[in-house]
Amino acid sequence: MRVSVVINSKAGSVNEKLIREKIATALFRCDLNFSVPESFSEMGLFLKHEIENQSDNLIVCGGDGTINACLQQLMPLNEKGLVIPPVTLICSGTANDLANELGVSRRIERAARGILEGDTKKIDIVEVVAEKRKVYMVTNGGLGIPAVTAELANRVRQSLIKRVIGAAEKSGWPWLGEQARMAVRALGSGLYSVLLVEALLEWEGAEWVVEISNQKRKIVTQSSLILVNNQPSIGSSFTPAPYTSNSDGTVNILVVEAESLLDKVDAILKVRHGRVDELKACESFEASEIKIRSLTQRKMTFFGDGEILFRDVSELELRCLYQVMPLLLTKF
Repeated sequence: MRVSVVINSKAGSVNEKLIREKIATALFRCDLNFSVPESFSEMGLFLKHEIENQSDNLIVCGGDGTINACLQQLMPLNEKGLVIPPVTLICSGTANDLANELGVSRRIERAARGILEGDTKKIDIVEVVAEKRKVYMVTNGGLGIPAVTAELANRVRQSLIKRVIGAAEKSGWPWLGEQARMAVRALGSGLYSVLLVEALLEWEGAEWVVEISNQKRKIVTQSSLILVNNQPSIGSSFTPAPYTSNSDGTVNILVVEAESLLDKVDAILKVRHGRVDELKACESFEASEIKIRSLTQRKMTFFGDGEILFRDVSELELRCLYQVMPLLLTKF
């Protein structure tokens, strides 16, 4: 059995040597082909080569950002008619929302054994198009304050890592820098909760008017809290779409109408605890396709899977692709 393994050495809690050893132990009878890509293009070449050579399974080691990066390479191959092999997830990232939602074991050997012992689950992928560019996401995304929060989190994390590594190199103790980097990344999704406060205070609502529409519905809103959900939870502590499934061919759109800062805080707390039904003014619905466009000169930033997918665009088209990603899962 040919198994292709992608390891993101820059992901949150990655110990490349340990991951290799544990996967090799769990799958000692398999033909293992490892890649630790330094760039998206290198990752794409590896995945294309492995799929063309009829790899039986793909293991992705990292977090949601790593999975998202693989998606950008895998989906165009799928569109060209190449079959995506079943994917197995190894949790080793800053945020592991997809793995947490699916109940993937955090034990590397156990998760890897999913290739031999796991159950297959096919999940939906969300296609997002803007300015003739097409990208993909698998968990949650959104506009307004959620996008500002995601951007702040990525910026703060990168800045902290750069500073601690620089300080460690100057001190002559590079191993200390690596430990500090691991500590920064171990903040995980908790960092988003902290920076959400800053995003709330920074948000400027001037000229923010968007239209959300499809063949059945049209919403014109000034909401700064707009989420696109392909699973119930985000960041392990927020549940904006408690009844949403990632395998039914639809995504959930949540639009929270909250004008004052206090109303926004109240809404966020309700979302945090999965009490969306208690929101005073909101729209929450499922759709297979949706269009979002700015009705003013102000452009939009959209995030998905914790990554900024588009900046400064006037229109977005989203489409849920039904059960196109096969996963092999061994739970706890």
